Amino acid sequence: MLSTWHGLAASVAQTVERTGMEGWMSDGLFVGREAELGTLHALQQETMAGAGRTAFIAGEAGSGKSALLEEFVRQVQLRHESVTVVLGRSNAQTGMGEAYLPFMEILGLLAGMASSKQNALSDNNATRLGKVARSSAKILLDFAPDIIAAFVPGASLLSRIGQSIVKETGALALLDSASGAQQSALPSELNSQKIYQQFTDLLANVSRQTPLIVILDDMHWTDAASINLFSHLSVKLRDSPVLLLGTYRGNDLAVNRGDARHPLIPALNEIKRLYGDIVIDLEAIDQQARRGFIDTLIDAQANRLDEQFRLRLFSHTNGHPLFTVELLQSFKENGNLRTDADGCWIQGEQLDWAVLPPRLEGVIEERIGRVAEPMRDVLVASSIEGLNFTAQIVAQLQDMSERDVLKCLSQELDKRHRLVKEGLTEKVGKNWLSQFSFSHVLFQQYLYKELPERQRMLLHGEVARLLENLYRDQRDAALLHLARHYDLADEPGQAAACLIRASGLAMRLGAYDEARLQLLHTMELLAKLPPDDTRDHLELDAQVALSALYRAISGWDSPEVTAASYRARELCNSPQLQHRLAPILFGLWTIHLIRLELPQALLMAREVHALAEQSRNADLLLHANFALANTLFWMGRLPAAMEALTEASQLCVQERDYIVDFGQDPGVLTLIFLGFCACLLGAPEQALQYRAQLMARAEQLAHHFTLAIALYGAATIDYHLQDLVAMRAHTDRLLQVCREYHFPIYLGLAMVYEGWLSAMTGDATAAIRQMEEGYTKWICKDGGRTTHSLYCVMLAEALIRAGQPEQALASVDRGLAVAHECTEHCYVPELHRLRAELLADQGAPPEEVEDAYRQAIEISRAQEQPGFTARATDSLARYAQDRAALGP
Repeated sequence: MLSTWHGLAASVAQTVERTGMEGWMSDGLFVGREAELGTLHALQQETMAGAGRTAFIAGEAGSGKSALLEEFVRQVQLRHESVTVVLGRSNAQTGMGEAYLPFMEILGLLAGMASSKQNALSDNNATRLGKVARSSAKILLDFAPDIIAAFVPGASLLSRIGQSIVKETGALALLDSASGAQQSALPSELNSQKIYQQFTDLLANVSRQTPLIVILDDMHWTDAASINLFSHLSVKLRDSPVLLLGTYRGNDLAVNRGDARHPLIPALNEIKRLYGDIVIDLEAIDQQARRGFIDTLIDAQANRLDEQFRLRLFSHTNGHPLFTVELLQSFKENGNLRTDADGCWIQGEQLDWAVLPPRLEGVIEERIGRVAEPMRDVLVASSIEGLNFTAQIVAQLQDMSERDVLKCLSQELDKRHRLVKEGLTEKVGKNWLSQFSFSHVLFQQYLYKELPERQRMLLHGEVARLLENLYRDQRDAALLHLARHYDLADEPGQAAACLIRASGLAMRLGAYDEARLQLLHTMELLAKLPPDDTRDHLELDAQVALSALYRAISGWDSPEVTAASYRARELCNSPQLQHRLAPILFGLWTIHLIRLELPQALLMAREVHALAEQSRNADLLLHANFALANTLFWMGRLPAAMEALTEASQLCVQERDYIVDFGQDPGVLTLIFLGFCACLLGAPEQALQYRAQLMARAEQLAHHFTLAIALYGAATIDYHLQDLVAMRAHTDRLLQVCREYHFPIYLGLAMVYEGWLSAMTGDATAAIRQMEEGYTKWICKDGGRTTHSLYCVMLAEALIRAGQPEQALASVDRGLAVAHECTEHCYVPELHRLRAELLADQGAPPEEVEDAYRQAIEISRAQEQPGFTARATDSLARYAQDRAALGP
């Protein structure tokens, strides 16, 4: 732990604020936590010196995490006028499935939308945030234009910083489009790589104006994409005056995410590796410290409460901060605690410890029971939406005027009872929506559980329809909320449709964990539907999305991709769904290709091409041509492959976003194979042009999976051109991307390339082991053998460098056997050439060596591969010269 407890580090001020204690501790005094505050201040001092730091505060509900943070912020801002704080919260209902949710809030704060104490933490910090937004307007628009347009309504930003500033930056058109009613999704080029870079640049540049404390609260509910971004920032901002703080509940890290660990666990481990032990655990309190809290809390006010009272209170609450404060508040209100003539608190005569609520929930029940019936009904209706709720929805659920509901929430339930807190007021379409939240999740949970199950279902259905109406022009912003309410209303079809759409947007952002969770839940929902056309349509959408997802995270030919693709084809047997068969067949083509079932792959590609021409669908025709070209290339039929590639390149539209629909960019794929063909056709300058174009397109798209494919393609072109410097650069970056974003299929190939490079320049023996490990990873992960003949060529070259000619010859022979079996003829000429050289080195009969060379020349000529023909011809000529030099 960062520190140990020296007496209880309890947080009273925030608990008082959240529980509504007006007499006890009404001055907002913060009690204890000296050691923890000291640790946080030490981190802040390092940050002020320009060394970014990261830490976490862990503790269960009511342990005082938020209170410790707020007291720390209060003290820091008293000491340093320049420090600004931004806070992002996760959503208990949708947070783990809603990509970048807390960072959207942080961006909104930096853009000047801190219109409430809840979002700004304090009035003082709200003022500072306002200054930051105005002085940093150009930074926001220069360094985060894409995420500003996606995450912050343009109209809101314009109203905050002024149109003149925006015009100066040249971003007026960007913000106008962002605030338009037709905007329903993130910009097509936006993804996690761009988000990471722009958030890093944004925070680094803002911190040059004002040191920052960036807080992510309730990270046990945070989505994996946000956690990954938080980890990224912890590394990239180490030289910036930014203190990153996160809070979480340790017990909730075991929350069910399918078969995966909570994403915060590996992030914690990685950040600990960088910074050491960075967790302040508020649960690491011994009994003596908990007992000390009781005295600290009681003695913060004048009192005459004896040791027996303190011991009984400790025995009843075990020193739990929230339970203790709530119980004392209850004592005060029912007369069990009263003040004497001197104003000191004393015990009342009627206090009966035996009848007190045994748990915190009992105290909460009593607390809510003190609220008058009409206001209680408002609270119950609010609990349906969740910890965070919308006043306008509550008004319609209760058939009340918006004005009356706002008055009830802001004046009675917030200021008087302190059961809720006011949040942002924001414009969604033509509607102004007022956000509130319960002051503690336990209040919301208690009220929600009070409702009968059928009533909850009906209310969730009403909330879903109200959200549909309020967000009709920006429906994508409410997809996960809609899915949750439709699900709890027992409307699985509506919920599934929302989740399928949300999964596509998540994948577009590179948030594969979130997409996976959404699609797994979609399949559970679909199981509840009767077998009919509606269910088949939804399942087809889900299976297509699953195949795209697992293609990226598990492999082109993984069992998950195969199962989803074949189920999708089965669904397309329905007459109503036959029009969707072509892209399904394209997916099945990839499976046959990866498995090196080239004749079947060619048949499938031609079937896709026929359907595409019949439908006159340009996108399908583009993919059909690429499928033909890819298959024909590996079969060694380069002219036919080039013809299909040329047509594909003409169909590929630079401005078209193919990522959401197809999972990768066909323009990059087409350029890769044009580069491959140029290498084998003996046109190195043209190959270099294709390499430059494919990398430029991939960088512009900034989609991780497409970037991995592009880097693999560029490294392969480098190999053919024997440009080892460029190949090293592309391979190193490919390894980085695959490891960071978990692309196992291309990681295996990257390891093969890295091993080959090491063999050419260093320890060939170790390099060969790495090549074998990488190729095993590739074929074991998805069962395929595509590129097998090329791998055998590269492995043979590495074995020759290692002085293992017999093993090299075995690799060549394996490659030839598989090539003939599977018709992967593209690299057969090169295999025969290597075989001839190895036979010559071993002193084989000249006719056997020359026969191998002639096979290389004849096959390369037949396949119209002048590059391989020239190499084999030169090698045969040198062999003949060497023999002639030796004499008869």
